[in-house]
Amino acid sequence: MKKLFTYLGLLTLITTPVTLTVACTIGNLDGSSYLKSLPNFNWGSSEYGDGILFNNQNSQNILNTKNDQVDLGTVNPQHLNSYLDYSKFSTGFQWDQNIRKQAVTGVPLNKGFMPNGNYAADFGITSAAQKYLRLNSILNWDPATDYDAKYNQAQIPLQQRAFVATVNSIQQNTNVNYNQLGFSSRKHRTFDNTIVGTKNPFENTNLNWQYVNEFVNWSGSWFEGPIIPPPADVIDAAHINGTPIYGNVFLDGYHGLTREMLKDFLARNSDGTYKIVDILIKIAKYNGFDGWFINNEANGSSPNGTILDYNEMYQILKEFNYKVGISTDPDIKKLQIIYYRNDATVSKSTTGYDDAETIKMTKSGYSRNGVITPTQVQLNFGETPDKTSLFLKENPNYRPADLYTMIDEWTNAKYYGTYDFRQLAYALDASAGRPTFNPNVYTSFSSYMDNGTAIFGSYAYNWIKQQGLHDEVRAFLFATQVSNLFNMIHYSGTNTFISDKDIGLQANRLQNDYSKLDPKVDFTAAAFAADPRIKVNNKGPINDFLKQNIYDYESNNGYNSTSFGVGSLVRERTTLFDENQILNKTTNFSMGSGIKFVDRDEQGNAVVANDYPWTNRRLTDILPTYQWKIYDETKKDQPLNISEITGVYDYDTVYKKGNSIAIGSGFDARGQVLPAKWDQSKVYDWDIMGTNLISNQHKVNFIYHDGSNNNSNAKVNFWVTTTNQTTGVSSGQTFSPTQTEQLKDGWVKISFDLSQVANITKANRISKIGLQIRPQKKDFKFNIGEFNITTATSKKTDSININKPAVEYAIKRHDSTKEWFNLRFSWESQNVDNLNYYAIYYFANNKWYRVGETTQNYYFLKDLTSTHQVIRLMIKPVYDDNIASAGFVFNVRVS
Repeated sequence: MKKLFTYLGLLTLITTPVTLTVACTIGNLDGSSYLKSLPNFNWGSSEYGDGILFNNQNSQNILNTKNDQVDLGTVNPQHLNSYLDYSKFSTGFQWDQNIRKQAVTGVPLNKGFMPNGNYAADFGITSAAQKYLRLNSILNWDPATDYDAKYNQAQIPLQQRAFVATVNSIQQNTNVNYNQLGFSSRKHRTFDNTIVGTKNPFENTNLNWQYVNEFVNWSGSWFEGPIIPPPADVIDAAHINGTPIYGNVFLDGYHGLTREMLKDFLARNSDGTYKIVDILIKIAKYNGFDGWFINNEANGSSPNGTILDYNEMYQILKEFNYKVGISTDPDIKKLQIIYYRNDATVSKSTTGYDDAETIKMTKSGYSRNGVITPTQVQLNFGETPDKTSLFLKENPNYRPADLYTMIDEWTNAKYYGTYDFRQLAYALDASAGRPTFNPNVYTSFSSYMDNGTAIFGSYAYNWIKQQGLHDEVRAFLFATQVSNLFNMIHYSGTNTFISDKDIGLQANRLQNDYSKLDPKVDFTAAAFAADPRIKVNNKGPINDFLKQNIYDYESNNGYNSTSFGVGSLVRERTTLFDENQILNKTTNFSMGSGIKFVDRDEQGNAVVANDYPWTNRRLTDILPTYQWKIYDETKKDQPLNISEITGVYDYDTVYKKGNSIAIGSGFDARGQVLPAKWDQSKVYDWDIMGTNLISNQHKVNFIYHDGSNNNSNAKVNFWVTTTNQTTGVSSGQTFSPTQTEQLKDGWVKISFDLSQVANITKANRISKIGLQIRPQKKDFKFNIGEFNITTATSKKTDSININKPAVEYAIKRHDSTKEWFNLRFSWESQNVDNLNYYAIYYFANNKWYRVGETTQNYYFLKDLTSTHQVIRLMIKPVYDDNIASAGFVFNVRVS
């Protein structure tokens, strides 16, 4: 991927106790003076900070409900300083930019690794004799001595999932997988603090995990660290939705990598085996992710062996697969490798295979009971499936699904929502004039996404600021909404509606439907202007090509004639299946961000922080699989008018956490969802949760809001789809709720016993659960705040106990007008089976303010002021049903 990655790279690595002693000796020479001299960090910086200056004492975020308190006493920080002293408190390898951020804030950062570690110069050592000494190595990494490691540990194990028991299109192919390769941060790198959350609602957040076979967290460079695990918050977001997620080893010889930089990566044990293998396994197991994507471009455009001999990489892969294969640890046994090298191919000509390196890597699998688990192979951009046929014939341990061809959607934003992915996954034939497809000759496929749909969000942010919107939070929310929209478009097409009628455009050797698009046109800006769901003024003229070929909804019954997404080809998966598991799952559809935060107390009252921008993807929920499949019941295969009715995430009408899902007509310049335009003569069905249920012994409920105070805008029933597994025929049925309950703030809870759905067996399964809506008014939005499916009726109700608070580091800073503190703190807890997350509050001016939330027992807070050199904090457990009435309070003495 040589032509793409000029900017890539990410963050932290590791030091050891032994080298730490050396670092201390060197640091005392003059490293400490460098760290002391670093200026205060600007959290308002959009490049390195949050992009927003959050006010910890915002009156909109005061806790106004009953608040019993359990006093845990007063603690003293284990370290208190004006900077983080790395000689006494190692957070591992740090790129120099990390040091300038972390040293003066103490913030835990996403992890990354430079094999040979840091130079002393990175920490301010200027001695000519000492500044090039290496202070750490990946080979000595130990989470017990890396104080950032625990923050980089995911909390959610990979959840099981199954294919949804039906298809939305006959084109969806169970055999074809899709992988996404891209950044999980909007800032083009990983050395950020998303693992403890940011105070910005705009991040590069995937919303369609159900279509992704494996998510590759793309990052790494020779100067920031080429070995990059996924951020822990993104691991949790992927895992709760059942998606495996991979770290990246990016050996980039095109932009400065040298063999000396790989000295420890290539170090061997006395028996000749590679030490790095155990470390890669150890990192993946500890952090909790599912494997590594090896991007071996170490030699760049130079001959093999200039920097790295591919035979060395082969041996590393072979040893990795062997150790995984023989392991009895289930967390290790699941680990896998995806391998890529620049221009990778498995094609074979009359003179033999064209790419000896890649072919050799395909021999690195471990044979277990005569079955070889193959190393998955990422092929080159545009590698056509017909080139794999001979290889697959000669290597029966490989399936076509194990080979991934690739498309570059970063530099081809025009492909969003219209590119026909069949031309990538299937062999092509031009006998009919236009390309036709042979689904019997296929591979899986990947997209290189770079910043993904955040490129549209970033454009939207800059555009709305130019229009004079001074509300920074709302500007970032607008960016989030635009990014969300194009995330849906990527997976569901420009109509955000998958059906048998999906038609895509061609861009291949046989046909180029995009040829009339002026290459000078910025497609990001053009699509922003053309999409009617972005309801702002002065977007500019709509490009003629888009109006005639992509956004032609005005002349085509309200929806676009070309619409094709990943989901038009790839079949959905779901965690809502009941074969071999008991279903007790609840979702508030949280995407792990928002501009407010809502909890509910035991009486159902909202506990709200109203002016509270945040992102913490550890709080991601199960996301819906068919969230925007909304249709007229008499025309099930036809999209509705996309400018009048569309699905959208809503951050203003929230039942719990930071968002709900809604039907509206789009959103305005402040990111607010606008009312949908309903036809009162129609009945609307909304498929929301894809399922695979072989039993009807479950209860389900939705909590919805129809925009009125008396629930008069719509009549709502359950809409349940069953699918015959032999014929593939689906049938939708309407059911009245078995129970309706009026909740606080206009929300309504409706419940239904699926036992009323007859003839449910393995042969005839429940495949979708949604709602039927009969509008009683023309203009309103319709929100859903919660979905629950329950098999067992027993609930864990033990109260969580919190004790032993501790502060591992306090950073004390000041400027000409004030003094403030940043804290890294922790606690212990018991009876956590019923825990959803912890809410964190800060006491000032005799009031409690919401300042954070996490699923871990570790957290970081910044910009706190003290009262008489004491900072008072509170941790409130939030259960699956409500926020605890009691908070656990402790003081931190910072004198």
